[in-house]
Amino acid sequence: MLSEHIIWVGLDVGKKDTVCAIDWLDDNQELNRNKGLTSLAVKHITNTREGVKDFFTWLKANRKHIEERLHPQRKVVNRLVMESTGCYSYRLIKQLKAAKPDSYIALINPAKVPAFKKFNDIESKTDKLDAQCLARLGTTQKPDAMYEMPADYAGLKRLTRMNASLTKISTILKNQLTNLDDPGERQIFQNLLKSVEEQLDCLVVKIREYLRSHAALQERVTKLDSIPGIGMIIAATLIAEYGPEDRFQNIRQVVSFAGMNPKNKCSGTSVKSTRLSKQGAPVIRQMLYMATLTAQARIPILDALSKRLTNLTPMQKRCAVMRKLLMICWSVLCGTENYMEYQPSSKKLVPYEAPAATKRRIKRERKKRSFSPENDAD
Repeated sequence: MLSEHIIWVGLDVGKKDTVCAIDWLDDNQELNRNKGLTSLAVKHITNTREGVKDFFTWLKANRKHIEERLHPQRKVVNRLVMESTGCYSYRLIKQLKAAKPDSYIALINPAKVPAFKKFNDIESKTDKLDAQCLARLGTTQKPDAMYEMPADYAGLKRLTRMNASLTKISTILKNQLTNLDDPGERQIFQNLLKSVEEQLDCLVVKIREYLRSHAALQERVTKLDSIPGIGMIIAATLIAEYGPEDRFQNIRQVVSFAGMNPKNKCSGTSVKSTRLSKQGAPVIRQMLYMATLTAQARIPILDALSKRLTNLTPMQKRCAVMRKLLMICWSVLCGTENYMEYQPSSKKLVPYEAPAATKRRIKRERKKRSFSPENDAD
């Protein structure tokens, strides 16, 4: 049986063209030492159907050359790695998938390439060098394949992202209107604001129609809509960003995807304040912030959480409430019923009485904490 031998292809995606580079391991699973990082094979292609065709032709020729240098029982497998560069990378991915649907494509955080170059003492910045670094990063780090969002979720995501962009433009225009005194300038901005708000209304109608045509999405939106403070737009945005519930294994991954996980900074005697990582999608945090403005007063558990955190600033309290609301939303989505407010038991609660052994242990610990050398000397 043939064993797989993986070669990694780094793609530095641009607006009109892409630079590709190949790297691989030898039979002993060690880096290809006979060629340095800057000597890896490179190919320039255009971001068109013809360019993608040339890319696979070039890749096939290099595969044949690599197979000749490896053990005959090895089967060469291609894996592609590129940075997440918004619309440019997704357009190229779409063309690559159209040419070869089974292509393995890893989409990584753009911050990883500069960190990789810094680790390897590389100071230059060129498209060719970036592609070579991507190929070597794939060979050494072996990133996972990108998650492919289902078509119905991807369509909803396009609509909700557009809604978020238009809402941001509307807010900017409203803020600028408050600073204008000239009647002519105010009229121009009022016309712009009116046009944007009309498009927002049309977009909301399109989102509702899209949900009606997709029963599964409509059911999930209805679940989230049952939570106080979560409206149709916020529910649709959260569902479009997260995708199906089987995408994440636990609630920690859900929180981390939104960038709501804490980032600690402490080393020796230097202890800095804990902050949010903010590594996830900003639109999720925006929706959660808007939702908590209403949900905190209507959901007792959120209000109690905010009041309990007396040593935090108002914004830190808000972030804690946002995280808790996100956990509530995910539990509702993964459940079978709509949101139901917690109802305390009608039974009379008996005060907790600690065992005698526990009381003695607590008493000993209190004595230890109150002990001091000055008191002992006396």
